[in-house]
Amino acid sequence: MNRKTWYLIFCLVVLTVTVTLNGLTYAGEEPEIRETGYLLKEYDGQLAVFLNGEETPFRLLDGSAAFLPEEDQKALKEGIFVPDEEALRKRIEDFTS
Repeated sequence: MNRKTWYLIFCLVVLTVTVTLNGLTYAGEEPEIRETGYLLKEYDGQLAVFLNGEETPFRLLDGSAAFLPEEDQKALKEGIFVPDEEALRKRIEDFTS
């Protein structure tokens, strides 16, 4: 192969690695944007903590959502985003005490 061909192959490899590392997608695909954090939500009548973006809770809490004020119940049906563990502890305390 000549020098031009090697240069072209090198550029394609670099481009492929760059696209892979940057998480770029092909045309027509939606990029997955995943924010770290937690989702506090009602799950089968109980308070539950989800890792943000997951469909199954990783922790069920003692207590029923049915005993909370109506406004809190509505918010928990939709899910309350909590950015970190400290904020999560505070929210759990608010709902369980």
